Amino acid sequence: MGIYIKMHKILESDQIGYYEISTDHFGGCYFFIGIDKRNKSIQCFLTKDFSTPIKIITFDRENEMLSDLPGVNANILGRVAIKALHVFAMSDFPEYLDYAS
Repeated sequence: MGIYIKMHKILESDQIGYYEISTDHFGGCYFFIGIDKRNKSIQCFLTKDFSTPIKIITFDRENEMLSDLPGVNANILGRVAIKALHVFAMSDFPEYLDYAS
């Protein structure tokens, strides 16, 4: 069975691209992220207002651990992080970062 994780850009501001994440796989989930190019990090949010991140994943350390995000299977979070890493090398924020396998 294939895996599909929808990652749709909502907005971008000050070198941060904000995305809505959803999937029915691995128990399903619905959350939001901000991909921060300046700080090479991903901010994770449970609400669309992007006011308070519930987790910040930084990629400036070689052995950074993803750990858990409430209500989000680690398999999903890992795949989202991989897609976000690709964005750091891009000049813009793509409209879609969907993951499919």
